[in-house]
Amino acid sequence: MKRRLKIKVIAGTLNDSALPRVWEELALRHSVEIFAIDSVESNITTSLPVVMFPRIADMPGFLRNVDRHLAGADLVVGIETSKLYTFQALRASRKLSIPFACVTHEHQPFIYEKYSNIRAIQHDIHHHADVFFPTSRRAEQLLAMEGVPGDKIQRLRATTNPEKFAYSVERAAKFKSYVVLPEDCLLLTLMTSIEDLEPAGTIFQGIRLALNKIRPELRQRIRLLICGEGAASAELKYLVADLGLGPITMILSQDTTPFLGDLLAATDVLIEGRPAGKQELEAMPWHVLSAAFSGVKIIVPGGTLADDWLSGLLVSRMDDFSAIDIAISLAEVISNLSRDSGQRHARGELCAAGLSPCIAAGIIQGRLDVLCGHDESAARKLGLVSFVEAHQVPITFKDAKDILVACEEAREFSSTCDVATHSELLRIRGDALAALSRGDEAISSFEESLKSNGMNYHALRGLGYLAWHGHSHEDALSFFKRGLAVNPNDYQCLAGVGLVYRRLKMFDEAVFWLQKAVSIGGLQSPSLSLLVQACLENAETPLALGALLMVRESIGDHPNLAMAIEKLESHQ
Repeated sequence: MKRRLKIKVIAGTLNDSALPRVWEELALRHSVEIFAIDSVESNITTSLPVVMFPRIADMPGFLRNVDRHLAGADLVVGIETSKLYTFQALRASRKLSIPFACVTHEHQPFIYEKYSNIRAIQHDIHHHADVFFPTSRRAEQLLAMEGVPGDKIQRLRATTNPEKFAYSVERAAKFKSYVVLPEDCLLLTLMTSIEDLEPAGTIFQGIRLALNKIRPELRQRIRLLICGEGAASAELKYLVADLGLGPITMILSQDTTPFLGDLLAATDVLIEGRPAGKQELEAMPWHVLSAAFSGVKIIVPGGTLADDWLSGLLVSRMDDFSAIDIAISLAEVISNLSRDSGQRHARGELCAAGLSPCIAAGIIQGRLDVLCGHDESAARKLGLVSFVEAHQVPITFKDAKDILVACEEAREFSSTCDVATHSELLRIRGDALAALSRGDEAISSFEESLKSNGMNYHALRGLGYLAWHGHSHEDALSFFKRGLAVNPNDYQCLAGVGLVYRRLKMFDEAVFWLQKAVSIGGLQSPSLSLLVQACLENAETPLALGALLMVRESIGDHPNLAMAIEKLESHQ
């Protein structure tokens, strides 16, 4: 695709989860704009234009008036299926007939089951987004399990800014000097929230066991850096001391984001301490991905998201997150550790090649060529026409809620269609509201439909039946007969007139109109039942039997018709 597209990325909180480096790569070909919520968590700087929305205390994740910013876009991108701003963007893109893509990192099922509103948001996004870009194998599998068709899923390997975390000897020396570490030390780093002693406690036990297996000259150079804070920080310090690790341990209780590149350059081994299988939402291990770009040797538990992201690029993987497995993996890594900066550069370049933002941007570009290569607006208009054609008869209570939702989604877009289609959509909405016994709203929708197209006899018929239910007989007759003036063969309007006369005890008139309704609607239409009931209610009237015999002679026989004729004949 040669033309320059307008891409709008709804990032929410602007951080690594929004993959800003990927959109910067795409901006070389297209016009890319990011929308984010003003927040202290928005800690990423980017060369792209960013529109900041104020935080709304009582509506977290809501971007006020985001719809008007999306007009004219060629592609809208949301981040995660569980976010309110992604849902907003999806609804706006559907109204504006803009293709919608969703980048998703979440991979754990049933996390949001107790939050019905989030599950409803996810359900809508799963069914209506045009393409999904999961950043892990498990996120891809979860989408498939949620019912997303395979042709809508395109795996996108997670990536961040490789240049920002590239290894250099100078950066490593800078950090070691800052925290006063020996220049030749072997730095083991653990980055975790310390809300409780696990998994850090298990890792410390593993480190303590590993020290017994490491050569004395290497053991003397080992230092342990713990980056994190939390309620269990004090207990953790005691545990470190009890295990005899106090002299080699340093705890850094502050935000490491400003100097993360330097920290990772100084790190020799990163131990990722989040075992798989926890019930709470697993945090996104962006620091592990950043460490890979820096050439750090990484030890991760098997089955974690870090393992998923860096499959084939890790030095060591623990199949069992236990002190013994940690000790074995750590001892092996440290024993084979080389201080050759050339090897460190090579490891970083290997990861950068496999997780390059250029590759990710190319994958998105491939989908762009398909999504933006056809007239989405024309396709939506055809879909609306089909929707209208499928709902020419009254709507049942069973289907009314789903149809009403579909009408609300298409309502704004339908104003760009021809007048008749727009009017019919409003009429279908009125039918659905009437089926749900929301009479006042149904009347408003029917009247709005008639403002668009005064010849819409379906809307006149809907108003007629609402008037009949409200015992406004004159109004009902007026609406039904106005509908028949437009389409004399609408059997439902004919039946409506018959119903009014039947209630008014005007039997001859009721039979006349109901007979006409049956002759047009056929024996399978509800008009036959209405005619049979009217005749049975007036069994003593000679016209009753004659009316049914005339229907059988002119249209054909039917079990209900035959039973009614038999009953009437017994009264003669």
